[in-house]
Amino acid sequence: MLLSLIAYIGFLNFAHANQSFSDEVLIHGNHAQHREYTEEDAELVPVAPSLQGQRVVIPKMNSRLVAAGKEAARIATAQAYQKLKNELVLKVFAAIPGTPVVWPQAGYDYKACGSNTLAFVIRGLKKIHICRGVMDLGVSSAWMGQLIIHEMAHIIGLFDECNATVIEVVSMMYSSYGLQFKNGYYSRCIGS
Repeated sequence: MLLSLIAYIGFLNFAHANQSFSDEVLIHGNHAQHREYTEEDAELVPVAPSLQGQRVVIPKMNSRLVAAGKEAARIATAQAYQKLKNELVLKVFAAIPGTPVVWPQAGYDYKACGSNTLAFVIRGLKKIHICRGVMDLGVSSAWMGQLIIHEMAHIIGLFDECNATVIEVVSMMYSSYGLQFKNGYYSRCIGS
């Protein structure tokens, strides 16, 4: 499986570099279209009505977790690039420092968030929105880093979920962190 992922990521890199890249590229015959999020999806909705109208301070833990997650994503993609020399992994690495990662304040979540959405990006906006549920899970920095890598793949233009999943999985597998979790697209895009 790992060798087929390496071959595929090489193909993605070649197609992208030769401007023949399309998100219609299939992985193992599979395709998972990225949901098109809008600015309305990034509107906050209350999840804890008792907090409405109150001034809520965003815990420092959340900002530390996001900063540590971005650093883990940076390290993972740097290590993967050193081993694979893949330009798409390098583009993800390069996008990490300048891409803001935001999350909702306590008591609120984004409209787009639900049981199947951990994070999202809006095409054309270079910003990652992390859903409240992720911030409340108590995840590790490596786990957050893996999530950020997936969303960064969308930021650099890979809007097919399978393509983003391949970048995410290969980056983590070729890093010292290893794969932290299998996202909801893993079985369809990579296999079991």
